[in-house]
Amino acid sequence: GVPAHEVFGHHFEEPIKFLNFGESATFKYGQDIGNSDIILRDDPNQEIDGFRVQGFTFVDAYGRKREARTHIKDGKCLEFLGSEYADPKNLKQYLNLEKSSFVSNASQHTDGQFPQPRMSCTVLDGKTEDVNLEGKILLVSHGGHTQPSDKTYVVNAQECYVIRDGQPKRIIPLKVTGGINQALANIVLL
Repeated sequence: GVPAHEVFGHHFEEPIKFLNFGESATFKYGQDIGNSDIILRDDPNQEIDGFRVQGFTFVDAYGRKREARTHIKDGKCLEFLGSEYADPKNLKQYLNLEKSSFVSNASQHTDGQFPQPRMSCTVLDGKTEDVNLEGKILLVSHGGHTQPSDKTYVVNAQECYVIRDGQPKRIIPLKVTGGINQALANIVLL
């Protein structure tokens, strides 16, 4: 959903700018993320109960079949989203291109620019576990954003609850922020 897309997903898109001096990518090919219980992927053909979800696409901006990409599995970063470049000699200056195949994901473009890759339908899956929710705050997130330069995120939730005596009690809207890598390492699926 929205949190997985905003917090993690955008960091698996081909970069649309050169990294600045001293700046590094949030995720790198083969990186151990410290959590082998989750799977993160982008699936442009995702359906739920026979319905196509927002972001569903068959082809990219070049007319090529758009395939699902598994970004994280078994605790490792694997695949990224990408498109094409006008300057193939300088590909290695871009994030992860020497190790990951960047094809069939270009979907967003503006006049005078090459189509840029964008997430379609972010899917977060994996091992689930029971968690005692008593006293925990539950957020129903509807938006957020991520900051690649300092590897942080903000998730906005207009609908929030705290669990008391096994029942959800509505509380004020909240914003949650934190480090992207820490969030991924500590995420638990219910």
